[in-house]
Amino acid sequence: MIRPHRLLNAPGDKVSMRAAADPGRDTAAGVMGAVMKRIVLILVIAGLWVAGCASSEPETPGQAVQAIIELYEARDFDSLIRTRYAEISKARDEQQIQTLIDRFGTRYKEEAALNQAVATYRSVLRLTPELSENGTVAVFKLNDGFIKLSRMDNGNWGFHL
Repeated sequence: MIRPHRLLNAPGDKVSMRAAADPGRDTAAGVMGAVMKRIVLILVIAGLWVAGCASSEPETPGQAVQAIIELYEARDFDSLIRTRYAEISKARDEQQIQTLIDRFGTRYKEEAALNQAVATYRSVLRLTPELSENGTVAVFKLNDGFIKLSRMDNGNWGFHL
């Protein structure tokens, strides 16, 4: 009786370096093990990809305020406007968006103005906003005003001017 693994590595056959490094590689069990490892690897990668693509809990208004604070502190007005300005879709063209970004850069160039904006947003972190009936508008009420956020098309919350 001839065994399949004997046909793969018969005595006197030249064995590749890879096969020599892993003697069980060319046996039926070795080949099956390699296939199973690849299948498991593919399943793990696919699972991680699906988990990464699946949206977890939707962003809360408080999380949005924290993200807005971080963008102000980083002076990343480009990202602030492009990702957190609730009315960005009303911009006619790229030039109008860039003008708004430049205005923010000029307005918050001074440390005092920037600190005031950040302090105002920080003051609402401990508050619970009032949500509109349909849940698309969140209003944080302050003693001397309010901060209004709206749910944007991308699911995040954005500020109004």
